[in-house]
Amino acid sequence: MSKMIYKLIAVSFIAFIGVLLISSECHAKNYYGAFAYSDKTGGYGYSIDYSTRYSAEKKAINVCKKKTGDRGCKVLVWVKNACSALALGSNLTAGTGWGNNKTLAKRHALNSCRKYKGKNCKIEKWFCTARW
Repeated sequence: MSKMIYKLIAVSFIAFIGVLLISSECHAKNYYGAFAYSDKTGGYGYSIDYSTRYSAEKKAINVCKKKTGDRGCKVLVWVKNACSALALGSNLTAGTGWGNNKTLAKRHALNSCRKYKGKNCKIEKWFCTARW
């Protein structure tokens, strides 16, 4: 009888731990990031690890405005729990990309820059959020 109780306790404990792990994964925090860009100056701003898309976009725009003085900075891309990259061309062309790793994000950014007729496109900046 006592072996049965120990087995029941062990199985219950393992099930309890499993529920805790699943529950914590369901409630895991999301992390957002964004790139904003100025067509006039070629400058940019970015944000990483914000709790909402809105706050990430707002921060990226504000950083862009502060760096460039251009009130017309626009968000080019936002990500949630992912990596993102910004490629810039020598002719004020920009391209962005995102993916589940930095290599993929960079590749997409370069392709995007070239798609918009960017010349000599190069990766200017990349980031991955804390949870990706």
